[in-house]
Amino acid sequence: MIESICLLNIATYDPEKSEDLVNLNRKIFFCGANCVGKKTISRSIENSAISADSRMSWLRYSQTLAIAYDNDCIFSNFTDWQSVFTLGKIALAQFDRLDSLKDQRKRHEQMKVKSVVLLGGENGKTGKDSEPVFLEQKWSASLGSKINQENNFKSVLVELKP
Repeated sequence: MIESICLLNIATYDPEKSEDLVNLNRKIFFCGANCVGKKTISRSIENSAISADSRMSWLRYSQTLAIAYDNDCIFSNFTDWQSVFTLGKIALAQFDRLDSLKDQRKRHEQMKVKSVVLLGGENGKTGKDSEPVFLEQKWSASLGSKINQENNFKSVLVELKP
């Protein structure tokens, strides 16, 4: 069990004067305003190596498993968000936003597939990409037909000429 935590020169904690948390229990709850260091404390509990200056002392010098139940823990250990209980509305809003973004990504992927089919056609040859080739062929055929008609008309006029 953690007896005390000394935070020094880590994140928002002072590099000169340490913040000491003493007489800690088996279960520790941190609450407070944003940007006061709750996340820094939980991360230092999870990984004491993130700060060379901060330290933790353990009951009877026997280090045991310490788990910080925070958003980092949730994201790394749970894939089914419905089974996770948290106390903050902010966390719930984050999960709702995540679900919304996943739905949005799925819609974009579906639109991409539809666009590829529209451009290439069902068989890969009859979509919008093939229209310029088709129009070029049609225009060439039409122009060739007009040139033939003009040549025929000229030859008729030459024959009629006295």
